[in-house]
Amino acid sequence: MIPKTKQLFISYRSVDATQVDKIARDLSLLKYDDGTPRYFTWQDKYNLPPASPNWWDAIVDAIIGCDMFVFHLSRASLQSEVCLAELEYAHKRNRPIIPVVLDGEFILNPQSGRYDLPKETWPLVPAWLAQTQLLFYVSTEFYGKFQSAVEVFERAWPRDIDAKRPLNPDSKSVHGSNHALYAAACDYAERLAFADAEKHFDALVRRNDEDYAEAATHWLKMIRHYAELIEMVEHRSPTLIFKRKWTAYQALFPNDYVDGIFDPREFATRAGSGQTTSQTPLQPAPPIPTPPTPKPARPGSVDLLPAPFAWIEIPGGQGTMKTDESVTLTIPTERYWIAKYPLTNAQFRLFMDAGGYREERWWTTAGWEARLKGWDWDATARKLVETGKPWIEPRYWQNSQWNGAEQPVVGVSWYEAIAFCLWLSEVTGEQICLPTEAQWQYAAQ
Repeated sequence: MIPKTKQLFISYRSVDATQVDKIARDLSLLKYDDGTPRYFTWQDKYNLPPASPNWWDAIVDAIIGCDMFVFHLSRASLQSEVCLAELEYAHKRNRPIIPVVLDGEFILNPQSGRYDLPKETWPLVPAWLAQTQLLFYVSTEFYGKFQSAVEVFERAWPRDIDAKRPLNPDSKSVHGSNHALYAAACDYAERLAFADAEKHFDALVRRNDEDYAEAATHWLKMIRHYAELIEMVEHRSPTLIFKRKWTAYQALFPNDYVDGIFDPREFATRAGSGQTTSQTPLQPAPPIPTPPTPKPARPGSVDLLPAPFAWIEIPGGQGTMKTDESVTLTIPTERYWIAKYPLTNAQFRLFMDAGGYREERWWTTAGWEARLKGWDWDATARKLVETGKPWIEPRYWQNSQWNGAEQPVVGVSWYEAIAFCLWLSEVTGEQICLPTEAQWQYAAQ
């Protein structure tokens, strides 16, 4: 019998996690008219037992137990022994396979007028997969086409074919070089397969490799700390103890071997909000709409953000006020609170560490587009231009003149400011937004 709610096995390379996480989250939000979820997603970094020595066995079991196999195709995944082993086993089990070509991995073929893989990618595609219709991730039409692909399988649901369990790719000599060994170790760490990651990092340390020994030592320290945090969450440890352990973990950063803070389970948000129980990854929260004017109750976040931070209550009033000789604004009638101090770099870093520049749900549609295209102001032409370099931090974040922890954060666009407010609203449960022109003027006067 064809299941109504289908279990999707999400196959991907960890370097593509930003795109894949969004796709998996969006798929888990799709529902039938009666509210029944269309899909549950199985993703290793959420569903694998942490620090399990049986990492590959759990992967194989998940493929056997899934209804459909979603292969996120990129040059990285096509060159990953693990991803190819997953794909080959799903093919042998006759699982319905949907190959999703990720954004940036395909081109528009000028001869056919269709999307296609670059010519240098095709040789990496298994011969049998090359005969399959590829699904290209074009966000405006992707989810409709995904459901159409599922409906094709539903017309003649493939039978399960028993197949011999594949060996762990690590049993092959695929990591002969230290470069490949380090890449595999980082990939395991991102998937939260800590037992396998430790084995690889430990090998680099014992070899005393001049390129990777120091980096591997840092990684070992990080993942051992992080494994303990996961265990604390799973066992509902007291918030105070979790926060203390989280603070100790944060002290390991920044370092030269990780971009930002290593936090695949996004504990930064939970540590800040005082929650230590993990949410079910199969049911992510829907995107947060732009919040309305703050409700008349003292906002939170004072304890979340490092000093200096304080709210000032602004009482409601009656009448109007002038901004200059030509503009008159109506005084806000309801009381509200406004931040006493400018936002600091240390405070903005919490947003960045929580995945602020990776999580689309905290951005407006135009803001996310601006972030990806790297919009910048051309003073000569007096217009916005696309730099092609996505924003990953405020404009002057690396400038030592402006990046002191307690200095006001500078080089932040309106879009980034809105994203920060939406993130802060989520983690505090309050409605926090930028002040309107009237609110700002009234508070200043």
